[in-house]
Amino acid sequence: MTPVEKWNVALGLLGTARATRRAALRKGNPKLTEAEIEQALAKELSRART
Repeated sequence: MTPVEKWNVALGLLGTARATRRAALRKGNPKLTEAEIEQALAKELSRART
């Protein structure tokens, strides 16, 4: 697999992870606005480690 292909796979996985976590935040906190969900998601991802 070329580096470009690996990068594209990584971006796809990140998109999947973001969508999954966004759905979990929505389900666990139904009163949050979309902006609040995005803010919480960004905060979580900024603390994520590889």
